[in-house]
Amino acid sequence: MKKSPFNVLFVGSELAPLAKAGGLGDVLGALPKGIAPHVNKTWVALPFYKSVTKNATSKIEHIANVQVRVNNKVERVSVWRTYIPNSKIPVLLFKNNNYLSRGTAYQGTAVTNPITKRPATAHTGQRLRFLFFSHAVYQFIKQEKLPVTTLHANDYHTAGLQYLLKQDSDLGHIKCLLTIHNMGVVGDTKIELLKLFNWNAKSISVSSELRRKKGIRMLRVAIDNANLINTVSPTYANEILSKEFGSGLENIIKARKKDLSGILNGIDMDKFNPLKDPHIKYKYSIASLNKKKKNKLFLQKKSGLSLNPNIPLFGLVHRLTSQKGLELIIELLPKLLALDAQFVFTGTGDPKYEKTFSDAAAIAPNKFFFHNKFDIPFSQQIYAGSDLFFMPSKYEPCGLSQIIAMRYGSVPIVRATGGLKDTIDDGKNGFLFSSYSASALQRTINRALRIYHNQPKQWEKIMRSGMSADFGWDSSVKKYISLYNKLS
Repeated sequence: MKKSPFNVLFVGSELAPLAKAGGLGDVLGALPKGIAPHVNKTWVALPFYKSVTKNATSKIEHIANVQVRVNNKVERVSVWRTYIPNSKIPVLLFKNNNYLSRGTAYQGTAVTNPITKRPATAHTGQRLRFLFFSHAVYQFIKQEKLPVTTLHANDYHTAGLQYLLKQDSDLGHIKCLLTIHNMGVVGDTKIELLKLFNWNAKSISVSSELRRKKGIRMLRVAIDNANLINTVSPTYANEILSKEFGSGLENIIKARKKDLSGILNGIDMDKFNPLKDPHIKYKYSIASLNKKKKNKLFLQKKSGLSLNPNIPLFGLVHRLTSQKGLELIIELLPKLLALDAQFVFTGTGDPKYEKTFSDAAAIAPNKFFFHNKFDIPFSQQIYAGSDLFFMPSKYEPCGLSQIIAMRYGSVPIVRATGGLKDTIDDGKNGFLFSSYSASALQRTINRALRIYHNQPKQWEKIMRSGMSADFGWDSSVKKYISLYNKLS
């Protein structure tokens, strides 16, 4: 691919492994590395969370200071530089103890509300954090004359930066691609918070749903100020045009339909490789599938389950939210625990799901194990040791877990929505069901188990199909470069 003359600044709320909370972190940790060889310059901007220091593999050096005015008070921001691990791509880190550098990306910000002078709620703290971050990045671009030609913005968190760039005649030449990773998170923000940063509320779109609450949907601000928009799978790009998936912004998206596209996320095929993964006990590949059984026995032993290489073992690795379709699994739990099968789940999130899975583990400790932690090594051991992988999502913009599961020979059972529909070919590399219902999930589980028990050659064919698929970034990178060209 010919090198394009773009200077691309990626801006987002997380980046793996420096600060990872979900799939967005994986994307920003991988996509810039794919883009960098094909453009002139690449940077990533990220708040300087505490986790960054612990997870950085390169020196972190101070490069600049900028100022952000909040409620007529000047806040100092120090700007630091490190690099995405295993790359030469600079990560610009923005540090401020009041707004940016307390807690993790989405929790524990402990921001003081400048209006009430009291600790802000989690919701208000997040809105303040990312408004502040947008202003800090804007000031850095302007002060340091960073030669950005293309802003690659991600979700509502970067809407403020998009808006500020469009308002500045000196920086209006910067073109913006907005990637929507999750249309369900719209970033409702009260106008009083925007006024703290001297925003003119009349100059930006106010959604009719929020006029009564005197608020603004920051995702709409992002959409309005983007030159082009994409989602992280082709199916999801179509889904967000509907009321069911549009989160009240479907008409706004429809009006920008000609500027909308869907590009499937990829994974780092080298990182997610059972032949090299440092977290799994026994390395294996498509040529040595017998070693996957050893990983299964290792997982069973570690989880306190009965050691049995032939019993079907279901894995689940997710944030515990309603989006992931956990209600369907919970509705089926009595029937699942009655099966001659085992279940190993890991994740954190909604306390009601944590309690339900903890209770199931207490009731059936020989069949069900729940690891209530964010634990990357154990997650990888689930992928390597499980036969089947649950992902019955209510909606799924792209999904990476099903792709990782296939890479490790764990056969996904997923609902036909978003990127799940785009990556799973029913009966070929996994199993799909359409209706969001426990009965539809139950029928699909039964279908999968019949093949597992009665057609071992067909089951191995399904495993091999998933393991041999190329879900790397090369194809997606070409499509992103095409969008950058379209912007110019």
